[in-house]
Amino acid sequence: MRRLLVCVLFCGSAAMIHAQGAKVLNAYNYMNDNELIKAKAEIEPATTNEKTMADAKTWYFRGLIYENIYKNSFAKNEKTDEALFPELEAEREGAVITSIESYEKAIALGSKKINMAEVKQHHAEMSKWAYQEGVNYYNQKKYTDAANMFAKCYDVKLKYETIDNEAAYNAGLAYKLAGDKAQAEKYLRMCIANEFKAEQVYLDILHMYGQDEADADKYKATLAEAREKYPNNQDIIQEEINIYLGAKEYDKALTNLNKAIELDPKNKQLVYARGIILDNQQATLRGEGKTDEANVAYKKAEADYKSVVALDPEGFDGNYSLGALYYNRGAEMLNDANNILDDAKYKAAKEEAETELKAALPFLEKAHAIDPTDIQTMSSLKVIYARTNQMDKFDAIKEKLEN
Repeated sequence: MRRLLVCVLFCGSAAMIHAQGAKVLNAYNYMNDNELIKAKAEIEPATTNEKTMADAKTWYFRGLIYENIYKNSFAKNEKTDEALFPELEAEREGAVITSIESYEKAIALGSKKINMAEVKQHHAEMSKWAYQEGVNYYNQKKYTDAANMFAKCYDVKLKYETIDNEAAYNAGLAYKLAGDKAQAEKYLRMCIANEFKAEQVYLDILHMYGQDEADADKYKATLAEAREKYPNNQDIIQEEINIYLGAKEYDKALTNLNKAIELDPKNKQLVYARGIILDNQQATLRGEGKTDEANVAYKKAEADYKSVVALDPEGFDGNYSLGALYYNRGAEMLNDANNILDDAKYKAAKEEAETELKAALPFLEKAHAIDPTDIQTMSSLKVIYARTNQMDKFDAIKEKLEN
């Protein structure tokens, strides 16, 4: 009785193995007949059966089935534009990843029964569909899904010694939007390593870490690295300026800029950046009552802004900043003059202040000519025109501001 029972159990097991093997064959045949829903139903049980799940052929067929599901879900009648396989549209979600992972499983298992070169060819080709799915998810604002697809595209291509920097960059940006900073930095740093949009990539990482005080150390470390590699990048310099300005650590910012300007004295971006810092420094010192130190910083800022104008006479930034420097100082001097009780001293101080305001005029007018829409420039000109009794110009600029 015992021997009969063992025989029955053995025969039952053999029948099960045969049944699962038949399912793999059925799945393949259904796929060839383009009955992909049935093919999917047949192949899935085989992926969990102890015997057939260890066969590379099972996973290769599964990869082919899901690849065809994805591709055919987009097929349309050329004349009517109707879907040829509408039933597959609901099966499209996740098909790309399932196909890729199935091919990877087949490759990992290996087999002499199937052409592994073909498996790898299909695996590599699916990377482009992963990229397309990444675009689709990104447009739908499904950033985690998009990032995973771009990352999968990059990783698959890398297996075949192809570097897709666009995929890595998009993965980094999508992970950033998804809030996964670690993965975002991982893929963005791949771009830096490959020298792909490296300067912009550093800025992307900085902006990611600059949003949260908890990331302050990472932000500063990344900024130091970026400044060392790209000392003349204006946007990266501006990031550093913002840090030092916020902390009022002007000397630290100036030390770095002075070194860079020594190497490239005609770099207007660097000179302009230093002018901004000196301008802020003089304003802070003046507010602290350190007039002598403020005047020294003021003259240095003036010299830098003048250099920027000389290097780029048609540039807005240099003209506006030099004009604003004179305007703001003139306005401060007028306020101080109004507190003077002695009439003679008041008139002398008032005249000196108006001279400073007049010095601003040609530069602000030039800035206005370059950018006629800038509100700050027009507002400053309006005040100066009023103070200098240029009423025709006052009326014209007033009308622009009101309209």
